[in-house]
Amino acid sequence: MGTQVRPRVVAPITVTQAEVDERVADLKTALDALSTKHIFQWQTVYRDWLSEDFDWFLGALAGYDRFPQMLERIHLAVAEHSEEIFKKGRHYQISQGESEQYAIEKSLNGLRSFLELPIEFYSVRLPGAMDTKQAMRLRALTSRMLSGILTGYSYLNFGLDSGARVLAQHPRSWAHTLPFFTSADLDALLERLDPPNEFVRGLRCYLTPLVEAIEQVGEGQEHMPLPAVAELRWDAGRMNIWLKPSALSPFSQLIELECYLAERFVRQPDLLDATNRGVAVTVVPISGGAGHGEQDDPRLRHGVVHAESDLSKVPETRDAIKGPLAGRAYHQQGTRRSRQQPLGTNVARAFPRDTPNLLPFYIVHRQSIRDLFRSFESRNGVRLWCSVRRSGKTTAGRRLDATSGEVTVIKQTCDTTGEAPNDRLFYKYVKEALENGNWLPDTFFRDAVHRCADGQVDSGRQAFVLDEYETLFGALEAALRRDRDLRYFVVQPLLNQMVEFSRENLIIFLGQQPNAHYILMEQNQLSPYVQQDSFPLFEHKQGEPEEEFAQLVRKVLADPVNPDASFVDAVHSETAGHPYLTVSILRGLVDWLIEEKRPENRLKLTREDFDRFAGVCLRPRALRLNREYEIFHTAVGSALTADGLERSPWQHHVYAALREVARSSPETLRCSRDDFDEIVGGIAPDVDPGGLLSESSNSNFFAFDDHHVWPRIRLLGRIAAVAQGGMQ
Repeated sequence: MGTQVRPRVVAPITVTQAEVDERVADLKTALDALSTKHIFQWQTVYRDWLSEDFDWFLGALAGYDRFPQMLERIHLAVAEHSEEIFKKGRHYQISQGESEQYAIEKSLNGLRSFLELPIEFYSVRLPGAMDTKQAMRLRALTSRMLSGILTGYSYLNFGLDSGARVLAQHPRSWAHTLPFFTSADLDALLERLDPPNEFVRGLRCYLTPLVEAIEQVGEGQEHMPLPAVAELRWDAGRMNIWLKPSALSPFSQLIELECYLAERFVRQPDLLDATNRGVAVTVVPISGGAGHGEQDDPRLRHGVVHAESDLSKVPETRDAIKGPLAGRAYHQQGTRRSRQQPLGTNVARAFPRDTPNLLPFYIVHRQSIRDLFRSFESRNGVRLWCSVRRSGKTTAGRRLDATSGEVTVIKQTCDTTGEAPNDRLFYKYVKEALENGNWLPDTFFRDAVHRCADGQVDSGRQAFVLDEYETLFGALEAALRRDRDLRYFVVQPLLNQMVEFSRENLIIFLGQQPNAHYILMEQNQLSPYVQQDSFPLFEHKQGEPEEEFAQLVRKVLADPVNPDASFVDAVHSETAGHPYLTVSILRGLVDWLIEEKRPENRLKLTREDFDRFAGVCLRPRALRLNREYEIFHTAVGSALTADGLERSPWQHHVYAALREVARSSPETLRCSRDDFDEIVGGIAPDVDPGGLLSESSNSNFFAFDDHHVWPRIRLLGRIAAVAQGGMQ
C-alpha cells in the first residue's frame, strides 16, 4: 500500500470554530496514522503531512479570534503523539533485550529528527513574516509545536529515569531549539525538567531573559527580527543565536547574540572575539553582583550584559538586553546613505559550510535525492552511490526516508561524528565479530540491521543505508591480513548474508570510491550484485527560481547581495551544484566584491559579475593561494602521492586523469575521447579507460559525450590542475 495523500486545504481568511474543530480533528487523525503506519518516517510522510497542517494553522491564526485555545489544542495533540511514538520505540528496544541507556540514546536520535521538522517549516516561512503580527504568529505556532514534542517526551518512563530527567541530562539533542520558543513555553518546559542541574539553572537565569528580550523588542515597532539559527556550543558553555531582520528592516544582515550558561565558561579572549565579530549582545553570568575583567576593558563595555544567578533578576537582565538589541535591529545602518556605502561584511561566511548542525535554517530540500531513492525503494538489491567528497552524501543519507509504507529505512555510518547517537552500531557489531573470530551466526547481518532500527521494524521490506562504506570493507581487508582464518569464519559469511538480505530488501552503500567492495574476488558473492547509480549534485533547472541550486545560492548570498538567474546559471556552470565548492566560491566572490568596494545598492549580481570575478580569482595562481579550497588542495595532493596510489588506486587514477585533462586544455578544460584513453594509459596501463570513465562519471568527477571528456565540476578540474607534488 502506498502512502496516503492528504488533500491540501488552505485556511480561509476568516476561520470559524467549526473549521478549527475539523482541522484539529484532522491533525489528530493524521498523527494516529503516522504512529501506526509511518512511525519515524521523518523526512517523507511526517514532513509532508505536518507541513500541510503548519500552513493551515499559520493562516488560521490571522483570522481566528480564539487563537490561544487553538494553539493549546495543537500543543496537546503533538505532545500526546510524541509521548506515544517514543514510548513505542522504547518498548521495542527493551523487548529486543537492549538496555535502558541504549533505548534512551535511540530515542534522542529520533527526538532530534522530530524537532527538525517545525524548525524547517518555520525557516521556510521566515522570509514571509514581514510585520510584527506575522512574526509573532509564526513564532507562536512554531513554539507550540516544539514545546509539544518536548513536553510529550518528558512524560516518558525509562525505568529509573523519566523523560524529563533524560532531557535535563542530555541537552545536546534538543536545547538548540529553545531560542525558537516563546517565553511562556520556555518557562513551562524548564519547570518540568528534573533535576534542575547547572545547565537547567543556566537556561532559566540567562537564556530566559534573552528570549524575553527577543520577544519584546518588537513592541511598538512595525517589524521585528526573529531567530533564524541557534547553536548550543556545549564545549564553550553557551548558546549562539542569529536573528534575521524583517524584509522591512533597513538592516539586512543576521544579528548575532551569545548567551553563556555558566560563569565558569566565560573567558575574556572569547568575549573579545565576539566583539570583533560584531556580536550585538553577549549575556555574561556573574555571581554576587561582581563582574569580570571586561569591566576594565573599554572594548567590552558595549553589548556585554551581566546576568546574576537569581531568578528575581531576570526582568532586569531582559531590560538590559533590549537596549543594545533594539539599537542593532532598528537604529544602525538604517539610512539611505548607508546603502551607498561599500559592502563591509562577507555575508556568505554566515552559511555553515563546516558546521552541519546549523543546517535546519539553511537546509535545501533535495527532491532529486528523494526521486533517486523513490526509483529504487520498491526494488531489491545493492545500490552504490558514490561522489566527490563533500557532495552532500552524508546529509542526504541521514534525511532518506521511505515515501511509502512498504519499506523501512535504517541509516548507519562507519565513521561517526557523534551527532546522531548510535549511528555506528552496525560497524560496531562487525568489529566485535572480527575481534571474536568465531563462526558468524547465520542471521548475523539481518539481526544487526534489525537492532539498528529505531523500533519501527516488525515485518516488511527494509532499506539499509550504510555511509562511509569504504571503512567497512577496509576493516574486512585489514582483518584478513591479520588472520586468514577470518575469511571463512566472518568475512565471507558476512558478504554472503548481505547477498541473501538483498534478495528481499535493499542495501545502499554511500562513499567516494566505487570499487571498495572488491575484496576476496575469487569468491566474493556480493560485488556482482552491486549496481552503481549516478549520485545527483544540486539539481539546476534554468528559469525555475525555486529549483534546488537556486535555493542554495540564495541561502548563501543573504541580503543585501541579490543574484539574478543568469548569475545562478554561471555559478552552476562552474560548480555543477557541488554544495561545498558552491559555498566556497561564493565566499570568494563576496570577498572580491568587498575588495572592489561595491556599494550595497549595487549588489544585484549577473553573469557579467561572475565572469569578471572568474577572470581574476579562478586563474591558476589565485586558485593555488586560495585557502577556501584548502580541503580539496589537500585531498588532490594526497591522492596523487605514492602513498595515495597504494592507499586508494582508484582515486589516484581519477585525480591524475582529472589533472592531465585540465592541464592539457586550460581554457576549455576538455579533451577528446581518444586523448582521454591515452591519458589513462599513461597513468595506469592496466586500467580500462572506459570503465574508469563510467565509474568516475557516476561519481561526479567527469562528464562525457561521444566525442569529448571534461570535468563535471569545472572548479575541481581547475584545482586538480594546480595540484602540487605527487607523482608527476
